[in-house]
Amino acid sequence: LSSSLSMIPFVMGGRYFVTQPYGGLYANFELAVNLLWATVSAGNTSVSSDTETRVGANIGAGYVISPELPINLGIQLALLNLLGGRSGEDTLVWISMLAGYEARF
Repeated sequence: LSSSLSMIPFVMGGRYFVTQPYGGLYANFELAVNLLWATVSAGNTSVSSDTETRVGANIGAGYVISPELPINLGIQLALLNLLGGRSGEDTLVWISMLAGYEARF
């Protein structure tokens, strides 16, 4: 038997820069609608699959080097099913780290 859990998040949020606009230390908060689906397979045959939609939230902090050099480093805590779902469902939580270059328009 093998199993998999997949997710597509739709996220909207904002961040607050503590020191300067578009640079330095920031905090962020996001609300999300997460589409989750699980599949259990035996060999090449799918035994069971289920799709769920959950409301989630993300909070985090990070640092952007400067407005001229927008390299973003951060950490985030994600609650994938903030409002729960089925009775007795565990809260799905993950911590992620990010590093990237921000393209601003």
